[in-house]
Amino acid sequence: MMTGDDHTANLATQEGKTNPKAEKFREFLTESKINFFGAETVGGEALTVLFRTTLNVHRQQLPLIFFTDTSIYTMIRILIIPAVMNNNNRTKVIEYLNELNSKYKIFKYSVTGDGDIVLDISLPCLPEFFDPRLVMTAIELAVNHLTEIFFEFMRRVWGEGNEPGSSAPN
Repeated sequence: MMTGDDHTANLATQEGKTNPKAEKFREFLTESKINFFGAETVGGEALTVLFRTTLNVHRQQLPLIFFTDTSIYTMIRILIIPAVMNNNNRTKVIEYLNELNSKYKIFKYSVTGDGDIVLDISLPCLPEFFDPRLVMTAIELAVNHLTEIFFEFMRRVWGEGNEPGSSAPN
């Protein structure tokens, strides 16, 4: 399902403060013998720590970043398709993303400034009440959802005959 690197990287510490969500998630990964997340300390005022992995959806490796910090928000972002938006597909893709956004409350699709299509999951939770199992459940829901809609998603984005690797014009 997921792949990644060792999650034991040094987590954000600043003037004796730590990121409790990152610490709880790291402990959960260790106790659960989950080793497919890499960790990266970004730091800053919110003591941000990123956990990275990839999701295997129909043999496609979709990068996932799980953002933790000391705020009330915890964010999971999955890169669905990089740099795909163009003048030919923009209207149809935005309509489809809006359709998905109205249908699935936990998932929010958007397009970045670089034309990437991403799926975000926002999990509000105070650091002291953070539960890593909720993160893993949200990731499992995302894998199931993406597996279910993957081919229709690709058809809508690429259009009939415009799939990656085809000779049809974009």
